[in-house]
Amino acid sequence: MKEIVYLDVYFAWNFVLDLVSLMLAGQIVSEKTGWLRLLSASAFGAIFSALILIWSPGRLLTLLFGLLLFFPMILIAFGKRSFRRFVFVSLFAFLSALFLGGTMEFLSYYAASTRQGITLGIFLSALFFAFGAFVLWGKSLKRKMESRVVPLSIRKGEREEQLYGLVDSGSFLRDPESGAPVIILKAEYAGSLFSREEMLRFRLGEGEGIVPIPVQTASGRGLLFAFLPEAVHLHCPGREKRKKAESILVALDFSGGGFAGCPCLIPLSIL
Repeated sequence: MKEIVYLDVYFAWNFVLDLVSLMLAGQIVSEKTGWLRLLSASAFGAIFSALILIWSPGRLLTLLFGLLLFFPMILIAFGKRSFRRFVFVSLFAFLSALFLGGTMEFLSYYAASTRQGITLGIFLSALFFAFGAFVLWGKSLKRKMESRVVPLSIRKGEREEQLYGLVDSGSFLRDPESGAPVIILKAEYAGSLFSREEMLRFRLGEGEGIVPIPVQTASGRGLLFAFLPEAVHLHCPGREKRKKAESILVALDFSGGGFAGCPCLIPLSIL
């Protein structure tokens, strides 16, 4: 029995497949482009896929043309880039299309005959989208880890201090009671947040709202004293708007030295 393929459905499906693949590949490799370019590249790929279907050159030539089709699509979608990034975005676009296309082919082939096929097809589709979400999360984490210095402001009462913080992926300092992450602030930069008398009491762990934070360093165990600020605003990497971080403690460090010239040490988990 010959399978009937509707050309308009085939075109629409390839258009959506190419669009999703290009978007995901661009996100992975951090290539920015416009919607017009993406839509044009997707339409280009869908048109040539339909032409190949009409021509029916055979499986081997169809696979070859499908592989070669990605390169002009990438050029239309992202323009001329360095050869290395061009190869990367082409590779990820092809892998995304291969995974999603194979999943949907499996679904369309088995769904009509078996309930088990439908279940497995839906599972594979969900697996693809989970893969995409994981890739985007990994990209976001990579961007955060590449951030070295982040501007931030700390507000306590009516007082506010504008600072810079060094992002540390190895800092897991938290309040043992609440589990809140802790930003370490060098005490000499907290002069506008506390009066001289308050600083002296803070150093001794005296005063209202003081939270003791045990720390483990290379020189041994120690104890820092922290406070809960009214607000901490972080200018996160890759975001235009400020991120308001609540339930974050700020511990004062009265020891010498610094964090690569920065007054604060920010755990990566806060970003």
